[in-house]
Amino acid sequence: MGRAASGRPLTSERLSVLAICDSPLVRQLVTTIFSKESDFSITTAFDWRHAEHRLRAARPDVALLCSDRLRPDDEGARAIHTRKIPLVAGALDIRAANVQAALLSLTERVRQAPRPKRSARPSAIPLSAPPASAEPPLDIPPTPKLVAIGASAGGTMALKSILQELPPRSPPIVIVQHMSEHFTGPFAEGLGRICSIAVREAQSGDALIAGRALIAPGNRHLVLRRRGTQYFVELSGGPLVSRHRPSVNVLFRSAAQEAGPNGVGVILTGMGDDGADGLFEMRELGADTVAQDEATSAVFGMPRAAILRGGARRIVALGDMPAVILKCVAYRQR
Repeated sequence: MGRAASGRPLTSERLSVLAICDSPLVRQLVTTIFSKESDFSITTAFDWRHAEHRLRAARPDVALLCSDRLRPDDEGARAIHTRKIPLVAGALDIRAANVQAALLSLTERVRQAPRPKRSARPSAIPLSAPPASAEPPLDIPPTPKLVAIGASAGGTMALKSILQELPPRSPPIVIVQHMSEHFTGPFAEGLGRICSIAVREAQSGDALIAGRALIAPGNRHLVLRRRGTQYFVELSGGPLVSRHRPSVNVLFRSAAQEAGPNGVGVILTGMGDDGADGLFEMRELGADTVAQDEATSAVFGMPRAAILRGGARRIVALGDMPAVILKCVAYRQR
């Protein structure tokens, strides 16, 4: 096989990579970086059980481990080892000061990883059509249902119209609205004055409780965490993800990981494609997922990308969104 001037193999077949990353932020960064490289196809998992779930659909050429918590010699890694899939460790790389540069260097390490000769493999499940019958690879205890919402251009008015219609004991809500850091606080305060639910700018450690919506501060990624049956939020800096900080993808991926089928994901009006990957992962792991329709979107970019990605179970007009959100939660509680 020849090589291009860049050193990449001259082949029409892409290298299939399964990246195992327990951080939603790193998982989205890995997806973004490897997706830009034309010779890769990338799938991610957040722990060994999730990775084993992925392996039922397709055998990757290389596994990439980007986690301080998970180790190549863990008992849970047996599915990787028994299939003789090369495992590249990348946790040290992602602790570097320039995370994106470190991840780019990992692409070369993955290319150089020794690989067994290709053999016939089962086809991957099409990413645009997650199978409704797939059993989510999660053990989530009974928890309060939660709603994760992402929005950008036109989102302030859309959020206002939704939150004003929700009753006081609505499920916990967490929101990423693309907005600069000087405006998210006043925006949350203004909504709090006109809504039946409490609305405030999120702080690290805030618990998700019924009757309250938390809005991610500008310039900070927001990640959901769970201790037992209690959800709370963590805020962090780090690089832009999907060209944004906070990123809807980071929020949605964390909701998929921590809440699984106990979550509801909602993607509203906005430019670009932030949230499409994360909403797909929420749907894949059993969450109800909703996208705003084109007719009522100020900018249909983000909902359109999520729909095309296969992440939206429902496409809903803005005026119907409050009732649909409550219906999704009630349906999951039955």
